[in-house]
Amino acid sequence: MSAPQMPTRRAFLTGRPRPPRIALTGRCLLVAGISCRLCTDACPTPALRFDLTARPVGAIRIDPTACTACGDCLPPCPTRALTLTPEATSCPAP
Repeated sequence: MSAPQMPTRRAFLTGRPRPPRIALTGRCLLVAGISCRLCTDACPTPALRFDLTARPVGAIRIDPTACTACGDCLPPCPTRALTLTPEATSCPAP
């Protein structure tokens, strides 16, 4: 039997039982070939990870199980490429 999960900060404050997850849109600077890691630096959990195996500048990978939908990664993004959605995705390939 698994232990009950604690509600996320957003779910606790908004009363939503299932918080949305973070998703990246095509406006991500990595799609344009510009290296940017502001969202991964702001993420308090290991939900956002910078993957250097994707060339030429890397890609942001999202772990939907680690994402708490706290929204800490939204304000630092200069292009507003991050959104809250029901399902998470990784940065589109350039």
